[in-house]
Amino acid sequence: MQKKCTRPGCGKSYKETENEEGSCVYHA
Repeated sequence: MQKKCTRPGCGKSYKETENEEGSCVYHA
């Protein structure tokens, strides 16, 4: 499952999540 992305600068106006590789992904 995806978890909330805690990386700095990760999606301010988008839902912030992190994929299994730890990369930020954005959802409208």
